[in-house]
Amino acid sequence: MELGDFTLTRGGLVYKVVRRIWPARSYQQRIGRLAIALTAIAWVPLLGFTAASGTALSGKVKVPFLFDFASYARFLIAVPVFIIAEVIVDRLIFGALKGLISADIISDSDAPRFDDAIRGVARLRDSVLAEAILIIFAYAGSYYGITNPLFKTTSIWIESTSGRLSGLTLAGWWYFLVSIPIFQFLLYRWLWRYAIWWWFLLHLSKLDLQLIPTHPDRVGGLNPINLAQVAFGLIILPASAVLSAIFAAKIIYAGASALLLEATATLFVIIILIVFLGPLTAFTPCIASARRRGLLEYGALAASYTRSFDRKWIRGDNPEGEPLLGTQDIQALADLGTSYGVLKEMRFTLYNIQTIIIFIAFAIIPMIPLLLILSSPSQLLGAVVKLLGRLIG
Repeated sequence: MELGDFTLTRGGLVYKVVRRIWPARSYQQRIGRLAIALTAIAWVPLLGFTAASGTALSGKVKVPFLFDFASYARFLIAVPVFIIAEVIVDRLIFGALKGLISADIISDSDAPRFDDAIRGVARLRDSVLAEAILIIFAYAGSYYGITNPLFKTTSIWIESTSGRLSGLTLAGWWYFLVSIPIFQFLLYRWLWRYAIWWWFLLHLSKLDLQLIPTHPDRVGGLNPINLAQVAFGLIILPASAVLSAIFAAKIIYAGASALLLEATATLFVIIILIVFLGPLTAFTPCIASARRRGLLEYGALAASYTRSFDRKWIRGDNPEGEPLLGTQDIQALADLGTSYGVLKEMRFTLYNIQTIIIFIAFAIIPMIPLLLILSSPSQLLGAVVKLLGRLIG
């Protein structure tokens, strides 16, 4: 099997261009510099332009730049997190696949199909056409923002006049031509990468996986995939932060109802669970098959052993006269019972309740500051408990 230096993120036209024009001693160093650079490009000119025009803090507009929560979320949180997440996600994915190979979960007969899937990931990741489409989508989204501004009746630092978008300030032009496309390209690129990962998991689930029914992880040894999946929660955090900031602005500046936040938060969490738990359900058939097979095989083994134990120690069929004290038979019987107990506890899904809670936490934690503004701590706790009850119960 050719895992090699498998990576989900180190590829594509943009990555190659950045690597060529910006040499670095290590991938981590390049990622750190890129995160700082893109954050600065997206944020600092906006601050400079608005400071020069007097719309950074003053009352010239209803929403000055430094009071625009969505800009903080997009450019100071989402942009650097989207970039830094590449290192963490790549490392966990590589470790998960390496663990499956070292545990012989993937059989030698399936090695060619596994290698084909790995090469398929590389082809999709490096697709120039895909990245070109992502860039087009990023600018199309920015154009949509120009023609459909967030505050149609509220003056904001982006516009030179209130009401209709009759003109953009210098900050507004930079926002729509540079800052927003950077944010949206990074977001869409992560969505594309996650689609590739989903495609890979579907192919992996179709292999003849050599699951171990008595594996202590209760999923036959596939838990590394579950751990790698959780790493994608790093994408949820900035997305949730941006969503929360947008609703904060709508509630504070445009008078939107706070009830809208609760409904949207619930819908957002449901979508997150469907999207990020969905690919893991592809492994349910093979886990269920391994459980059924294990119950039959270990059931037969347990029946044979316990029958022999009963004849030897209960019925007195012990021709060698071996003393009961110090015998290994009792320990072996206990170990067999433990193994069979682990087998009966096998889950039918690759994810567990902890996985669900982690994804919910990634989705709602960025919303807590807004919830604190809109409600008391006791009301917030009640809302969170109510939301968790709805989703888990």
